[in-house]
Amino acid sequence: MWLMGAVARKSRSSSWRGHALIACVLGLALLLAGASWFATGAAAERERAEASRNHAIEVLQTASEIEIAALNAVRGERGFLLTDNPVFLQPMTDAVPRGRRLTAHLRHLVADSPQQAAHADLVEAEFNALVSRLEGIVALHRAGQRSAALERVKDGEGRAAIQAIVADLKQIERHENALLDRRSRLARDRARDSQLYQYLLTGIGLGLMVLAGFAVLAVRRAVAEEAKTRNELRRRAMTDELTGLTNRREFMASLERALAASRRNRRPLALAILDIDHFKRVNDTYGHPAGDAVIRTVAKMAIEVMRGQDTVGRLGGEEFAIVLPDCSVADAYAACERLRMAVRGSGVEVADGHNISVTLSTGIATYVSGDDAESMIARADAALYEAKHGGRDQVLLAA
Repeated sequence: MWLMGAVARKSRSSSWRGHALIACVLGLALLLAGASWFATGAAAERERAEASRNHAIEVLQTASEIEIAALNAVRGERGFLLTDNPVFLQPMTDAVPRGRRLTAHLRHLVADSPQQAAHADLVEAEFNALVSRLEGIVALHRAGQRSAALERVKDGEGRAAIQAIVADLKQIERHENALLDRRSRLARDRARDSQLYQYLLTGIGLGLMVLAGFAVLAVRRAVAEEAKTRNELRRRAMTDELTGLTNRREFMASLERALAASRRNRRPLALAILDIDHFKRVNDTYGHPAGDAVIRTVAKMAIEVMRGQDTVGRLGGEEFAIVLPDCSVADAYAACERLRMAVRGSGVEVADGHNISVTLSTGIATYVSGDDAESMIARADAALYEAKHGGRDQVLLAA
């Protein structure tokens, strides 16, 4: 009787263990299936984040180029009004068709978002309105109605048009960044969930440690790739792709920070705007790859000549700018003169064996009480214009 009871107990115990083993195997199968599901979801989320990153970069780059095109159009019109020389209309002549192509491309990029599409339509309409206004002013000037043309320049509508374009572009940029942040958060959340699930798997037993370890490494790799993607996006959003210098947007932010520090600490501040002389001739004679090589060389030399605390940026095309914090007028002039002489004394060898000699024209403005970024840039740009108009290959201080 006792023996039968023991056998029965043993049978019940064996049956319980068998059922427990089956339950464990089924549980393990479910856990592994869940792990695969998480990994697949994380991979898909990474792909969506990568696609969103690429789309955001293209939208931000296009918006930046539209802003540059609008500013170049105004620069060409003002140059023509000031000099009565059709040569100075070239920036406007180049910027108008480029700006129209860019606004059309921007509309295509954001067509799937009604909110973004509405802003893109506004940008296109505002750019075309600005062009019409500039062409009207130029036509008045050519017809001999210089006073009427100048009155239209002074009424402030041109600046308001630029500001409207910039405001709508910034709305588009903010929306793109918000979408990108949301997608990045989803990818991070999915990667985090996947990692937690893999940690759960490691607790099942020593026999699964290797498998769990591979899964954790895969998740960590995904997290690292995501962080790398975010860092790369941040770097691209802040730097000029051709030269590695800060781009216009980041340069303006650096100038604003330097202005705030100068006001707060009552320390001197200088701003230099540089332009490669006869750059169009380089492109026309040797081709755009040679022009790119010249721009990269000038950027490299600017970094080497300037101090580590100075911010060197590319504003667009062949135009550069430098923020020189805690720098007197004399020191800023000497630094820009060193750069000018260094560029003048070097050459850029291009693929066909030609050695291109280039020179720089530079305008310098120093901070005075009441200055903001716009006024400093305007004064430095005016000095640059005088340097160009006065023979090029020189450094001039703003009045």
